[in-house]
Amino acid sequence: MTLLVSYIIIVLLNLKFQKSRILYAIDFFFMWLLMGWSYNVADYPTYLLRYTHPEIYGTLEPLYVILQNGGNLLGLDYNTFLACMAFVFLLIRYILVKLMSMRPNYVVGLYLLFPFVMDITQIRMFYATTIVLLGIFVLVKNYKCSDILYAFIVVLATMIHAACIVYLLVLFAKHVKDFNTSNYLKGCILACVVFYILLPTNILYDSLAYISGIFGFETKFIETVFATGQAYKFTHKITYMLEIMLFFCVMNLIFRRAIRSQSAICDTEKIESIRKYKDLEMLYFCTKVNCSLLIILPLAWFSGDIYRIQHGIVMFFYIVISNLDNFRSAKRGKIKINQLFLSGFIVVFMLLFLIGEPSLRENVFLPVFFENGLFR
Repeated sequence: MTLLVSYIIIVLLNLKFQKSRILYAIDFFFMWLLMGWSYNVADYPTYLLRYTHPEIYGTLEPLYVILQNGGNLLGLDYNTFLACMAFVFLLIRYILVKLMSMRPNYVVGLYLLFPFVMDITQIRMFYATTIVLLGIFVLVKNYKCSDILYAFIVVLATMIHAACIVYLLVLFAKHVKDFNTSNYLKGCILACVVFYILLPTNILYDSLAYISGIFGFETKFIETVFATGQAYKFTHKITYMLEIMLFFCVMNLIFRRAIRSQSAICDTEKIESIRKYKDLEMLYFCTKVNCSLLIILPLAWFSGDIYRIQHGIVMFFYIVISNLDNFRSAKRGKIKINQLFLSGFIVVFMLLFLIGEPSLRENVFLPVFFENGLFR
């Protein structure tokens, strides 16, 4: 109960005091405590087995295998390895937030609400998406050959978790000029409806198994489908799909409203501000990224990893939003209505997840606060 109460207090403090350096340091150690010493979340036994018996998982992504082997060579048990890895990758995130956001505590507060607790369970995805965020930092800075560097960094992340290959779609979002959001949404909804109608039959499985067999991936396809079927019931797949669709739609609404407001600010600004136009450019970019990642949602029936794709990128959305004029106040400590709306939506969204998926509540959320190695 101590950790849960502390969690609520820290979230509220971050949403209130958005530039406090002392609070930012407290955030880091509190999040490290939760991430590095949670010992009974859903995926913990699997990662423990992978670490103690690496020979069982010979097909695991190579960079993660190297990291595991390095920990074993140093004589670390899995809990120590987990704490060290959590420290390094959490620190990378903290540095990126500090470099990219004018209100870093606000970003951390939103991240604590969602999806930090899920990242504690899906720890390998957390490591990989941290590297992806580093790639996005390189991409938006427009360094020389930034596209190539970003692609290389995504491939590096993919060597920790294969699902991260999807983040190459961010390059698509960057370079597509005319982006019709409604067409992408309609196409995605239509594809989801068709796939989920076919799902109870064997047509979808048989046809895709045949196609994957042509390319030599039939065994991997069957194993992935089986694992997904074990982890997610049909109704749970529908629930996840609808909630991710909800998240996309509300975030898209927030971006559109923010674009209108920011455009008005830029038009009425007497002295041209490069930063304000840069913020507007980032909003357009976030909108396109949000749509691009939605393209893969119809494949959510195939793998649970699909549900995590938007989770991995949302911290970048928080960073961009935190820099907007209509999301911050000149008066220290004052909270604007847009901040309340976004924070309220994230709270409601997380509650919907916990209510709609009991196993998420019992095996992911509650163990983080009630089964910690330092608070036994």
